[in-house]
Amino acid sequence: MNLSKKTAIGIVVSIILAVMTTMPAQAQKKNSDSDKYRIVLTIEENQDSIMYMGCYYGKTNYVIDTARRDKKGRFVFSQTDRKLFPGMYFFSNTAGKYVEFVVYNEEPNFTFETHEDDWTYQMQVKGSQQNEIFFNYHRLTT
Repeated sequence: MNLSKKTAIGIVVSIILAVMTTMPAQAQKKNSDSDKYRIVLTIEENQDSIMYMGCYYGKTNYVIDTARRDKKGRFVFSQTDRKLFPGMYFFSNTAGKYVEFVVYNEEPNFTFETHEDDWTYQMQVKGSQQNEIFFNYHRLTT
């Protein structure tokens, strides 16, 4: 039986969410309304000067933050007045190339490093066990 890529991703996200909700409460870090997020994206050999971070709501996607490349070649998304709710998020450049990631029950302090050739397959994650699982799944299925 062949599953579409969206269906397979949905199954993996559901499994991740199910596993995380069965973890002991003390092992889960829940964000309070005053928590900020800091997500750093580095894409080796990328020439973009601006990157967007967005989320999905229903059939629509929304850009919720914008970052400019810093002197170290990173895109740093950081807010002190906005909470990231659990769900599927994405990074996108102005040309529409994108990569998805998840936010769920972890302090939103992640670091993503990848290469311009393939944002998803070469993604390395620090600070997010759920995203490590998510990208390992992508590497196994592509």
